[in-house]
Amino acid sequence: MARVADQFDTQVTSDDVDRSKPDADVLHAALKKAHVDHENAVYIGDTPYDVEAARRAGVRCIAVRTGGWNDDELSKADVIYNDPADVLAHLTEWYSPHGVPCE
Repeated sequence: MARVADQFDTQVTSDDVDRSKPDADVLHAALKKAHVDHENAVYIGDTPYDVEAARRAGVRCIAVRTGGWNDDELSKADVIYNDPADVLAHLTEWYSPHGVPCE
């Protein structure tokens, strides 16, 4: 467990959705709760189910090699990074320091 829940303003759990990933219900619920359009969101996941859910929701997807899946299985993501530190190292490629989506 990452123990980072206190770092997020909005959280979605299985109680908020009818269907689990790879269905996009959880992403739609998160976007609705956060008042964010799918064009302005990036989803980070470490399984092919995460990637598929992001695709179904029309959300850009970062895959991380921490879930035990190989690159071929994560290949539908927009990009694949090694670990959370690698994601952070490239974060400004996805969002500016002011939270405005990069074009």
